[in-house]
Formats: sequence, structure tokens, C-alpha cells
Amino acid sequence: MIQVDTQGRIVTINAPQASTQLISLEVQLTQDVAINPELYRWTGEAFVLSLEAQRNKEQSERRTKAKHYLDATDFYLVRKVETGADVPQEVLSKRETARSLLVTLLPDFE
Repeated sequence: MIQVDTQGRIVTINAPQASTQLISLEVQLTQDVAINPELYRWTGEAFVLSLEAQRNKEQSERRTKAKHYLDATDFYLVRKVETGADVPQEVLSKRETARSLLVTLLPDFE
């Protein structure tokens, strides 16, 4: 048995509480929901990733793509240093965008 509050947040899993403020559900949790219940909300039909968790996931995916692009195009810069061959402008522009994305998503350091 799963119990959720009025906002759909999971409060208990297999440990029912006697509270009129909680909604009891007889549903089977997916592995993702069972592992990270704090990231999901009950919509009345299913558990879905919360908006904050979705944003964090999307930011993480963008960061990963940016890092991958920088890693994949590092050879252009090495080649430039070693042989003097020009780096295509498109690559330079995309690398700048990737670096900007990574810098804006870094945590604040105080």
C-alpha cells in the first residue's frame, strides 16, 4: 500500500498511517519510483516525475551533451596546436555554446 498527500507526494510505502490527510493507493511501484519516491508525484492515474526533477534531468542531459561535444572536438584544438590546421568556425561556435552552458549550470561557489 502506498499513501500520498494531497499534493501527490509519496508519504509511506507499505507502512500505512492512520491519517485522513493521506490518500491510500493499491498500486505497484515501478523500480524508478521505488528507488527515488521523492522525485515522483501521483497524478490520480500514475506516478510522474515532478517538474523540478524533470528540469534537473533535462539540465543534466544538456550538461552531458555539452561535455561530450567538447570531448569529441578536442582533437581539432590539438591539431591546431600541433600542425597549425584551422578549426572550422562551426566547431568553434558550438564549443563556445557548450562551454557557456556548462558555466551557467555550475553550482555557485562561495
